[in-house]
Amino acid sequence: MEIIFKLLLFDLISCKLFRLNVEKTAKQNVSSNGTVLRREDICKLDSNESQCRKLYSKDNRSTSYGEKKRNVIFVKTFQTHSSSFQNIIFRYTVNHGLNLAMPRNNGGRFFTPEPFRPDMVRPFFNEDQKPNVVASHFVASEELFDYIPDAFTFIILKSLPSLYVSTFDYLKNSTTAFATAKNIDNFYSTPEVFFNPGTPFNVYTRNHMAYNLGFDSNSTDSEYFQKAIERIENRFDVVLISDYFFESLILLQDNLRLTHDEVVTLIKDDTCDETAKISKSITNNIKKWNSFDQQLFNHFNATFWYKLEKIPDLKKRKEILMQRTEALDRY
Repeated sequence: MEIIFKLLLFDLISCKLFRLNVEKTAKQNVSSNGTVLRREDICKLDSNESQCRKLYSKDNRSTSYGEKKRNVIFVKTFQTHSSSFQNIIFRYTVNHGLNLAMPRNNGGRFFTPEPFRPDMVRPFFNEDQKPNVVASHFVASEELFDYIPDAFTFIILKSLPSLYVSTFDYLKNSTTAFATAKNIDNFYSTPEVFFNPGTPFNVYTRNHMAYNLGFDSNSTDSEYFQKAIERIENRFDVVLISDYFFESLILLQDNLRLTHDEVVTLIKDDTCDETAKISKSITNNIKKWNSFDQQLFNHFNATFWYKLEKIPDLKKRKEILMQRTEALDRY
C-alpha cells in the first residue's frame, strides 16, 4: 500500500505541475481577439516538454526524449528526505515507460532486514520483462547490482545529529530500545544499555545509513569504515546530501537529464526536527554511537561539494527550483 500511495502522490504532483504550467502559459498566450488559446496550442508554444507529454498517450510520452533511457538503482535510506527523491524516480519510470521493481511482499520494503535478493521482487505479468528501476527500502547487496545492470546508482545521506533526532521521533514507539529509554537524552546517555541488535527495528537505532548500504552497522573499526567508503565510491555514481536538498535535486537532474517538471517535488517533512534542543554532550554521544554513519557523511559531504563546484549557474538554478517548489506547495 505504501508504494501505491506514493505512486498516487507523484501523479498528484504531476497534475499540479501541469495545471500550473497551463494556467501560466494561458495568461501569456492570448490571441489578438482576446480568446485564450486551446491546450493543444499552448503546448506547442510552451517550451516545457513535460507539459506536452501530459497531453498525449503514455507511449508518446515515454519516447519524447532524444536521450537513451537509463536504468536506475536508488538505495532508499531512512529519514533522509528519500521519499521526495523516490517520487521523482517513480515519475521518471512512468514518463520513460520503464519497469519498476516492486516488493513481492506487497509492502514498501524488500523484506528488510534481509539483504536484497532478486526473488524478493514481484514477478511481472510478462515473464520476458526485466526491471529497469528499483527505488524502495531495502538492504543493498552484491546481487542488487547484477540484477539491474548498467544502472545509474545513487543514495542520499543526512548529517548527524539531525538524522538521529528525527529517527528517534519517528520510531520512539516502534523500537524497543527507544521505547524503553522513553526520551532521546536517556537513550544516548547510555545507548549500550538499551540497544539489542536482535530486536526488530533496532537496526535503525545505530548506523542505519551504513546498514541500508549493506554494511555491518555495529562495527567500530575505522579501517572497515574506509573500505566501506571505497566500495560506495565504486558502486554509486552520485551520493546526495539531504541537508542541501535543492543542490541535491540539481545534481540528480543533471545526471539523469531531467526537465524542471520532473525534478520538482513536494518536500516530505519526515518529522519535527528538534536538533537545536539537543545538548552538546548528547550531540557528541549521537555522533560517537553512530560513528560509522558520521564517517560516511563527513566523507561524502566533501565529495558532494566538489561535484557541485562544476555546475554553472548553481545559485540561479537553485533559486528557480525553490520558487517552483514553493508554487507547487501553495497550489
